[in-house]
Amino acid sequence: MNTTLKAFCCLLVSSVFFSCAPAKLLNEGDHLLKKNKINIQDVQDPVDRSDIRYELSNLLITKTNRNWLWVPREWFYLKLHDKPQKNKVTKFILKRMAEKPAIYDSIKTAETANRLEQYLKNKKGFYNAEVDYKVIDGRRSTFTEYDVSLFKRSYVHNSVYIGNDFEIIEQLIDNKSESFIKKGTPIDALIFDLEKQRIINFLQNQGYAYFNNSHIAIKGDSTNYTKDIEIFIEILNPTNTEKHKRYRVGEINVITDKPGVLSDSIVSTTNLDNRLYQSHRPKFLVKPKTLNKKVFMTSGEIYSKDKYYKTIRKLTDLSSYKFVKVNPYFLSETDTIINYNIQLSPQTNKWIATFNVDNYYSTLNNYGIGLGGTLQNRNVFRGSEVYSLSADAGVELNLNSFNNTELSVVRTALASVQNKFSFPKLIDIYQSLNLVNSLNIISDNTEKQIRDNAETDFNLGINYNKTFRYNTIVSFNFSYGFDYRPNQNNRVIFNQTGVDLILYTQKDSAFIADLENNQLLANSFNNSLFTGIFFQKLGLVRTSVLPRLDMNLTSIFELEVSGLEIATVNAAYNGILNKNELWQFSDALDYANFIKLEIDERFAKEINDLSSFAFRFTTGVAFKYFDDQTVPYVRQFFNGGPSSIRAWQPRELGPGSYSELLENPDGSLFYQAGDFKMEASFEYRFDLPSFFEGALFLDAGNIWTLSEDADRPGSVLSNQFYKQIAVGAGYGIRMDFSFLIIRFDFGYKLRNPYIPVDTGRHWINLAQDFRTRKYNNRFGNLNIAINYPF
Repeated sequence: MNTTLKAFCCLLVSSVFFSCAPAKLLNEGDHLLKKNKINIQDVQDPVDRSDIRYELSNLLITKTNRNWLWVPREWFYLKLHDKPQKNKVTKFILKRMAEKPAIYDSIKTAETANRLEQYLKNKKGFYNAEVDYKVIDGRRSTFTEYDVSLFKRSYVHNSVYIGNDFEIIEQLIDNKSESFIKKGTPIDALIFDLEKQRIINFLQNQGYAYFNNSHIAIKGDSTNYTKDIEIFIEILNPTNTEKHKRYRVGEINVITDKPGVLSDSIVSTTNLDNRLYQSHRPKFLVKPKTLNKKVFMTSGEIYSKDKYYKTIRKLTDLSSYKFVKVNPYFLSETDTIINYNIQLSPQTNKWIATFNVDNYYSTLNNYGIGLGGTLQNRNVFRGSEVYSLSADAGVELNLNSFNNTELSVVRTALASVQNKFSFPKLIDIYQSLNLVNSLNIISDNTEKQIRDNAETDFNLGINYNKTFRYNTIVSFNFSYGFDYRPNQNNRVIFNQTGVDLILYTQKDSAFIADLENNQLLANSFNNSLFTGIFFQKLGLVRTSVLPRLDMNLTSIFELEVSGLEIATVNAAYNGILNKNELWQFSDALDYANFIKLEIDERFAKEINDLSSFAFRFTTGVAFKYFDDQTVPYVRQFFNGGPSSIRAWQPRELGPGSYSELLENPDGSLFYQAGDFKMEASFEYRFDLPSFFEGALFLDAGNIWTLSEDADRPGSVLSNQFYKQIAVGAGYGIRMDFSFLIIRFDFGYKLRNPYIPVDTGRHWINLAQDFRTRKYNNRFGNLNIAINYPF
């Protein structure tokens, strides 16, 4: 019998066994509640059945048990709960894996049906809704079905603001276009709650600082349920008063350091925009001019909750300070002026240092170790700027060299030094923000948001990577750009200017021969200058949470352009003068002209407290333009490794169905790369005892070239690409130390992107392969890495 079929049969048998086993352990007369089903029927109006079903499912009094992997959690409880003596493992299982059995209860089932019906009538506008239930009894288990008849739903005919505070009523009427309650809106308590919160936020930003939920009542005229409902939004007055107080901002005092640091008395003061800045030091730790841009409240203006919290958030973001405390105070009980004392507590140390050690072992019998560290100054020029100096160095050792003296012990060596200056403000050197605003590409409000929330980064660094007997790559990089976070779910990284210098040195004769025999590959190893004067790189990151599905979504978009400005001027020059000249920095250095686009979509779904499911799909394309022959090697895509298709080594796979080096390995390093990439990964993650976690994963994908490569047949992207998808699967063991996750993933090749001559099929027979070890060893391809792959 095929190994895969055997595994499937074992899984099926174990699932059936464990699903039946808990019922046998119950007390006489008890029935295990195996399933609750909600049937939505008799719908007379268009509704989202899945939304209604989800809301009702949260109201079930007795819910069914969940599984841990394929084992019902109540099975652990019934087997272990009554044991007189419990060791540490037993206690862990009872705490993390076991669950008290869900026993069917006829009284609770009737109560549930009534609860569902009342919810539909009182909260969702289905005033004629009916909920019946039926019970299907098995030998020791029970299935419950709730039949929900919705019938006709009621809708909003109109909404009216009422109350004695006519000033507030007038403001709400002027802002009614923003209301969630509009004519034709279904009667829904969730929508009403959203409208309440909207009104509270709106009025608190209009000066009514202490307006809250207790000051709003929403009522409806429901005398005739067959018609639309008239909604009355009543504004209630505070206790013993006729109207709500409207507040203004008074004095703003900012104490820029903790009292008693150097002196208990104020030494330095300055006033900016009617805001008083005070310090207990002879010299301000952070310049008041910098702090003033982070305070959005202004003396004399109407109080705004948004400006109040924005001030706290932006001051907290300054790296020079550990704590920010904003204390409002009044000068009298009847006062409508709110004064503020803002206390800033500086960081204890201006300089901080961090260090790290990384190591890994690969199935190629290589061992790598790396050392690194970062030195950071959190207030370089007294404007809360952050300077970071990072350095890393590492080596990869070839353990096979101890048995073969011809091999070098050190396989690769690398080192890097990076300098980064981060300024907590927008430094728009080219005035590009003004330009796009004047062209109406962005609104005035968006421009202000960017100026208020963007940071400016300058980066300068050098990287050195030496692969002994092959090549040396030295790169220098400089970039200037912005990091803009409009909210906690979105981030924009824009490198406006960037220059990268990539220098190659090839030494190994075999590798040089490969380059000479493959012109396309050789061109990708030319010394190159990457340039972006007005645009180099754009990155967008968007995260969102879907509470109903217990799911997190992340979308990552990256666009990089090199040589655009120089190529444009070069083309214009040739067009005007009727020439055909290709500008080069020098004979030994080319301007790189390419565009690279990459999209990464991820989602993670929590199945229960102990397990989750994660998925990632990523694709990218890099193409040359102007007169370039190929995209530089360091900007091409590759597959394999800890964060890719884990059954293959980095750069081992592809492109396309090219198989020469996979079928006939010569012991050389893998260097396969391509212009187009497509990958998908599935991962099931689950808790294990102590700080261990487990995972089962499936990876698939490949890379392709966009141009025909005669020396790598089958590498070009075609309409047959789906036949060239490589598939790998495996398992993982992770150690979760809360601040760090160490990951060990073991990948097995399941499907080759080409058809091997000896088998004549893409799919690999694992039982046979474990004997021959042509594609897999018994333990799989080991990947050691830090944190999750996605």
